[in-house]
Amino acid sequence: MRMTKDMLSTLGAVSDQCLLNLMLSTSSLAKAFPHDTIHPSLATAILEQATDAIEICDLQFRFVYVNLAFEKITGYQREEALGQTPDALLQVEPYEAADEGIWRTIASGEAWTGFCTGKRKDGSTYHQDATVFPVYDSMGEVTNYVAIKRDIGDRQRAQSELEQALSLLQATLESTVDGILVISKAGNIEGFNQKFVEMWGIAAAPAATSTAISTAKCTVQHSAISLNSMPLSSMPLNTILDQLQDPNAFFSSEGFSSVEGACDLSAATYEDVLKLKDGRIFERYSLPQCLNGKSVGRVWSFRDVTLRHSNEAIIRYQASHDLLTGLPNRMLFNDRLVTTLEQAKQNKTRLAVMFLDLDRFKSINDTLGHAAGDLLLQNVAERLTQCLRESDIVARWAGDEFTLLLSNIHDIQDATAIAQRILESLREEFDLADHRLHISISIGIAAYPQDGEDTETLLKNADTALYRAKETGRNKYNLYSKAAHVLP
Repeated sequence: MRMTKDMLSTLGAVSDQCLLNLMLSTSSLAKAFPHDTIHPSLATAILEQATDAIEICDLQFRFVYVNLAFEKITGYQREEALGQTPDALLQVEPYEAADEGIWRTIASGEAWTGFCTGKRKDGSTYHQDATVFPVYDSMGEVTNYVAIKRDIGDRQRAQSELEQALSLLQATLESTVDGILVISKAGNIEGFNQKFVEMWGIAAAPAATSTAISTAKCTVQHSAISLNSMPLSSMPLNTILDQLQDPNAFFSSEGFSSVEGACDLSAATYEDVLKLKDGRIFERYSLPQCLNGKSVGRVWSFRDVTLRHSNEAIIRYQASHDLLTGLPNRMLFNDRLVTTLEQAKQNKTRLAVMFLDLDRFKSINDTLGHAAGDLLLQNVAERLTQCLRESDIVARWAGDEFTLLLSNIHDIQDATAIAQRILESLREEFDLADHRLHISISIGIAAYPQDGEDTETLLKNADTALYRAKETGRNKYNLYSKAAHVLP
């Protein structure tokens, strides 16, 4: 584009201070070319090739020069801009709103630096960082004003995207059912969500009730407490450890001995369960936080699985126990018998298995009803339990039949003594609401190792002994004997 004589004259008049400010603000040319040796034509070439928009105004703040970058950014040709003011042509903000501050700064001989927006020729808005400064003549009088503006549209878009990403991240963290805690490599708290605070009951610090994570102009607020940059080894960790049944498990279960140790093991990922003193159960997932392939900290997530564990425990209990009496069922009894028999073989000890059957129980159901029969079974189960040692097991096998496992007995007399105690206990009257009953029971006993060395044989022989007890008069116990194995 050709320069008019007036424009060249103006550029020559302002080139010294303008170019000096320009070079000091936007490039390293000042080091390469002392400003007092630069010819106006060189100054003009530099101004024209600059990527920042450069505007030179007279004392009425009318454009007397704009460079090519100005045309590219605003969409206005040079001829359209000359003689116009930035306010009128570009609707620049915040010049109008901040006139007093800008002019006060410039009048003091200093450059004003700030942020402004403008309107392009097509009506779209652009964003710029601006530096505005006065140019003086040899007499110290202001002759012109120069503005250097850098397009920050890409930066604004990146900032907006960052704000959206942080907002989405924060919304995600706050909506999860997990409590999230982020720890730096030095062991300081870098981030957390409100769920973490609620789960662990961490009280608010006296001097602060919220925290903020800030990046440039983006701020995301936690409606929680001031924990950021606080060492985990202080209040929050103590609050956590005080609630655990086994405080040492917080680190030892992951193979760590401290917060710093956890953060140093960059590739380690762990999952475990923490049990709290109040009965709650938390699942914890721990993994490294990495940046550019390097560990910068650690992330812990905590999930309250108390209800799930409770439901699972109920399901396991119902699968292994009789719902009427609360005693172990046949499946659990068999499992315990297998385990106890293996221990007896290893330790060379003895055990006994008993089968118990209520005499004439069917007639009770038929005459008094099943409700009375169920109540009787519950009462029998309670009395049987009271007759046993702590290490013994009683189970409801089926119907009115019970099984007992007596572990670590010295000889068969230990088993017969318990059988006699059971017979005496059940002779006492049963009070079943409107009915009072006297019942009897028959018991068959088989002992390891003399009556069998595997579970199947022991159970079969105890059942055989029970049958013999019923055949020979009921209300008694009977020991298995091979001589009586063949029944008439």
